[in-house]
Amino acid sequence: MTTGAARLARHDGSIRWVSVPGAGHPVAYLHGLGCSSLASWAGTAARLGRPGVLVDLVGHGRSDRPASFDHSLPEHADAVAVALTASGRAPVDLIAHSLGGSVAVVLADRHPHLLRSLVLVEPGLDPVAVGPDHVAATDEAELAHGGWERLLAREDPERRAEVRTTDPLAFVRGARTVCDALGGSLNDLLSRTRTPTLLIAGHRTYAQWDVLQENGIRCERIAGGGHFVMLEQPARFHRLVEDFTARAHPAPPSPPSTSGRLGAFDGLHDVVARSWPLFGADAPDPETVRGRLRAALGVPLRPTVAEAGLVVHERWTRDGLDGAEVSWEAGFGPRVRGRVLRPAGQAGPLPGALFLHCHGGVKSVGLDKLADGADGRPAHPRVAGIRDGLYGGVASAEDLARRGVHVLVHDGFGWGSRRTPLSALPARSEAQAGHELAVRTARGERLDEAAVYDLHAGPAEDAVAKALGVLGTSWAGMLAREDLLALDLLTADPGVAPGGVGVLGLSGGGARAAITAALAQDEPHLAGAVGAVVVAAMVSTLREALPEHLHCHTWALMTPGLGRVADWPQVVAASAPTPLLVQFAAQDALFPAAGMNRARGVLADAYADAGAPDRFLGTVHDVPHSFGRTQQGEAFDWLARHLPAGRPTDQPDAPPLGGHP
Repeated sequence: MTTGAARLARHDGSIRWVSVPGAGHPVAYLHGLGCSSLASWAGTAARLGRPGVLVDLVGHGRSDRPASFDHSLPEHADAVAVALTASGRAPVDLIAHSLGGSVAVVLADRHPHLLRSLVLVEPGLDPVAVGPDHVAATDEAELAHGGWERLLAREDPERRAEVRTTDPLAFVRGARTVCDALGGSLNDLLSRTRTPTLLIAGHRTYAQWDVLQENGIRCERIAGGGHFVMLEQPARFHRLVEDFTARAHPAPPSPPSTSGRLGAFDGLHDVVARSWPLFGADAPDPETVRGRLRAALGVPLRPTVAEAGLVVHERWTRDGLDGAEVSWEAGFGPRVRGRVLRPAGQAGPLPGALFLHCHGGVKSVGLDKLADGADGRPAHPRVAGIRDGLYGGVASAEDLARRGVHVLVHDGFGWGSRRTPLSALPARSEAQAGHELAVRTARGERLDEAAVYDLHAGPAEDAVAKALGVLGTSWAGMLAREDLLALDLLTADPGVAPGGVGVLGLSGGGARAAITAALAQDEPHLAGAVGAVVVAAMVSTLREALPEHLHCHTWALMTPGLGRVADWPQVVAASAPTPLLVQFAAQDALFPAAGMNRARGVLADAYADAGAPDRFLGTVHDVPHSFGRTQQGEAFDWLARHLPAGRPTDQPDAPPLGGHP
């Protein structure tokens, strides 16, 4: 953050600004009466993440207070034009509040070449709507004789200190200037502007609202917002601004790419976006997101804990761990295989965690990616390669358990014990897999049973998705059903401390963790069951992911209808205020950098709206798509801070699944 200044030719003084770094097209900000741009706009600038200039109007904030400056709207507009030109950032997207909005309307009329677009936030347009009247009516001669203190006394105590930094003459004349005859003409100036303009209202009403819309001005009202709507409803404000500036100046089309073609005619995205709210454009609240999510995924009924009939097949101890091999009924198909891990010898209730495995393009194994069994050896040679590439070369669920956590891992729907037998796969996908198998065999490759299965499972995923869709469910819906059942079983385990368990995962496992945490909130018996969530290398906005990164992902994330639910970060944040850690991998080839950067802002906004900004943490690691040891350490520390303390003992009240009774 740096400061800048430009001399005003007709006055003995300078207009000043603060520059902020970022990526994308520059943004300029103007504040309202008695404010400064840094105080009004620092949060918005951080969320947008774009290079910007936070300009202080003359007589306000850091700018000088020349006695010859009359504080009329044209005088302010010309001074801002000097600042934008000197900053080297023009043309800019200008976001302006209150008095700053009035100045911006005149600026767009007098200096349109400096602007790309205009966002007016609660501007003073109609004389009847502006104020406060007592400020405009103040006799300037009285300001030095107690008048200024009387004006300050009428300000909100939270704003009084900021208003005090304003030049008293600037304060009074600024209020007066939007109440004079020129203020009445602002609607006319705005109606004829050629600068793409968005008007955002909080509590103000505008007499010419319909007329402005007829003249091409986009007018939006944010429910629950007051005059400082950008501070009171930051998430909705942020999304409106991003959506408007993106539509006003769409990015040039990307060149064709064999890996990034959408598979549809150009223009489909725009048609759909005009047809219904796409990617959370209607700023749905978390409860609405969760309801839409459950409907879109199609989550079938699942067995109760009693109906699941959990069985402990084997207990073992090794390498500082007590473990148990378990299974349970899912209501159809083979039993779900699970594994419980605990620190050896600790029999009392401990913090719990449901650790969900990734997709990884390997369905022959599921939970074995995260933990070994009684012999301490990977279940298949492929597991070692998966761990080396994705999990820092370790059985990460075991490391979490050694930290004093009761951990459950299980095979997700379609993986390991729950994988679809080859005999049930449709002929169409089998033909594709058979061709690939023939090619690889001809090359002299020797494939074992697991490799052959995974070769078939890839093309079969599309065919299974079609069948699930016809039945009204989806891959993500079936995974959620069985993950929620695992959560039921984990929270019912006497070895787990009450007060909420952690849910975590990498990649597809991270998507499953976010969905499980969201859906659990609306099930009465699971209220409070999730105490913290970790999503590793699995979050980006959807708009930026299309089309280049869409086909990098499987049906476990890309559920039909997901775009009508919300944007993906809004889904991830739908369990707010549950503590949430999202880890981004800067070298992640599966997600665009712009989408990951924007997602951090959406997540932060969601938790701010939930009144729990300190319960969200977004971190960036300079690694490829993975959940390595550094990320694991950060994640496990996050869980330790937010999960309830355990009560380890040598003599439990009831035997935990993973310990010896």
